[in-house]
Amino acid sequence: MADIQDESELATKHLVHCYSRLMEIAEAEDDEYAEHLNRGIGLYVLACERAHLPNPNEGELSVEAVLCKAAGELTMARMVRRDEARPCWYLYAVWSRLDQRQPALRHLREADALAPFTFLTPAERRDLELALMERSAAR
Repeated sequence: MADIQDESELATKHLVHCYSRLMEIAEAEDDEYAEHLNRGIGLYVLACERAHLPNPNEGELSVEAVLCKAAGELTMARMVRRDEARPCWYLYAVWSRLDQRQPALRHLREADALAPFTFLTPAERRDLELALMERSAAR
């Protein structure tokens, strides 16, 4: 998965399925953190894909609704493991897409503080650094 995050065509085809499978594996292994994390990331990726559809906000699966569900799952993952950067990074991404500046910035700061001590894929680490640089430039 880490290898295809930067390949938009492959990511579109495979990431939601990959995160769904990881969620199912975590569920079978009774790993509450991984279950919430992978469900949350999968929902975030789904919302990003849905945003490119002709009518992304029609029906029960509007982009906003899917992002809110993602935020709930990622928050649960964050509560289970407060020392992990990935839920914070994706919460930053979700809140940014929802134009919620304060929670987005709070989670960006938390992801930055935790990143040196936890796993982030190379794409996640790069995007975190870019977001931090943009934040610094905006000040």
